[in-house]
Amino acid sequence: MMKRRHVLAVSLFALAVVSGLAAQSVGPTAIFFSATIPANNPNPTTLQVTAQNAQGPIPWTAMLNVAIGSGWVSATPLAGNGSGQVAVSLTLSSLPAGQYYAFLTFLFNGGSTSQTVPITVFIATPLKFSGPAGSTFTAQDVQFLATKNFTTSVQYFSGANWLSVAPASGGSGLFTIIVNAIPGTLPTGTYSAQLTITIDGNPAVVPITLILQSGTSTSVTP
Repeated sequence: MMKRRHVLAVSLFALAVVSGLAAQSVGPTAIFFSATIPANNPNPTTLQVTAQNAQGPIPWTAMLNVAIGSGWVSATPLAGNGSGQVAVSLTLSSLPAGQYYAFLTFLFNGGSTSQTVPITVFIATPLKFSGPAGSTFTAQDVQFLATKNFTTSVQYFSGANWLSVAPASGGSGLFTIIVNAIPGTLPTGTYSAQLTITIDGNPAVVPITLILQSGTSTSVTP
């Protein structure tokens, strides 16, 4: 059976790796954003920079390294003296489905202490199954990378139990989730559901639509 591939995109997360004194840090330590095509540009995410000790304010600089793609992330300001805020902005409206990475590294007091904030964006393509009632559909899939683990859940907004999703959970690595519509005896109509893939504790949503038409049942390829 042929499969149509969809790359999960979703989302933005930041995981801080800190070295040095507690008086020098960036938070929040985890930021997650998920989106589906067509993706809207979200509001900027504010990072709080703490750069202060008993002797006074600590100078810092920040460097943004975009590992995959270009022009989809920016941060301002990239330098300061003492505590303050950095706004991270995403431009997602023109990005295709895919997985994008960047790293925002803060250097405190001339580089004696540092903190790196990885930034990841996932953008998903909504899944759609359409054909005569009673048809057999071709499976579609969603790919993503998990560094720790993942779980899945399905919420039905109309109809019930007409989706097959496998595997339902897993550990770390690059995964392909196979999704298929199994309408059974569902009558003609439009049905919707939502697949939530929780990757490393962060939920990514994939909308799914099933359209059953009148006519002779058949094998349907998206």
